[in-house]
Amino acid sequence: YGLGFDVHSLTADPQFMDPDGADNILGSSSALIGPARIVDDGDAGFSVSGDWTTGSVGYGEDVRREVVQATGNRAEWRFEGLEPGTYAVYATWPTGTSQGDVIYSVWEDNAMIGRSQINQSVAPSGLTADGATWQGLATVEITGDALAVRVTGGFMYVRMAADAVRVQRI
Repeated sequence: YGLGFDVHSLTADPQFMDPDGADNILGSSSALIGPARIVDDGDAGFSVSGDWTTGSVGYGEDVRREVVQATGNRAEWRFEGLEPGTYAVYATWPTGTSQGDVIYSVWEDNAMIGRSQINQSVAPSGLTADGATWQGLATVEITGDALAVRVTGGFMYVRMAADAVRVQRI
């Protein structure tokens, strides 16, 4: 019984390997490519369930805020017409009273492909683009042409804010 790691075994023919790939670049890149897609809380592709109010601050001069913390409340941003590939997912929100930890989840069809717990009492940090500062949520790979981002709470005495989500291919 052998695993192929002794001096007499051959596990792969090095002539069939191309270490720098078809693009002749070693490794992978996290550089953003192509145009970003943004869905704001006033745009098509955005929806809420539960009791929310609209404020006049945030990306696009509006934000949705949860009126009363409740288990079934959620907001969703839907992106369609995407090319299959790897995407960086970001969110932005204005801070406010009673905000705290929320869960952002990224979905393709009915499968969660990314999840991040974020403290919304702290301003987003990271990428500055398109007139806002964006907090990175996840890097995900999709095989179809759509993804959805959801924010949910569930933490006692914490109310969510739902402003804008940005996706960009990497």
